[in-house]
Amino acid sequence: MLRYTSAFQEKHRKFTGYIEKAICSRDEVKVIAISGAKVPLADMEDRPYPRIVQALLGVGPDLTKHSGARVHNTYFLDRTYEDISAVLFCRHHIKNSAEVRGLEPGRDWVWVHNPLAKAPMPVGLLRVGQAYSYSLKHEDWRKPLP
Repeated sequence: MLRYTSAFQEKHRKFTGYIEKAICSRDEVKVIAISGAKVPLADMEDRPYPRIVQALLGVGPDLTKHSGARVHNTYFLDRTYEDISAVLFCRHHIKNSAEVRGLEPGRDWVWVHNPLAKAPMPVGLLRVGQAYSYSLKHEDWRKPLP
């Protein structure tokens, strides 16, 4: 989980720099790609939600470090990160991707959509993988929608 949150924070910092340098604008869809290829057992971690969903939307159990400190896991429920539209996550190494295993390309992708994004990426725009998002109409964003 910490590898995912660290990767997200680092890539968010880079996008912030790109916006400040006018390489991209706040009004453009921005997607961060994160790989779980080097995370042990990353391909076995999707109960009840993939860890990347837990890391960004705060669903599932609270997370703590070995030190006992709580891991921040509500990035997409924080306006600080509203410039990021979504995260594309893949738990497999390119040499073990879905298409290498004879499956539909992109089947192993996980899309996590930011409900607070200034420029949201429409859910289902790219019809591959699994997509996770929250409805802002729901009173408590941390609970799964009925």
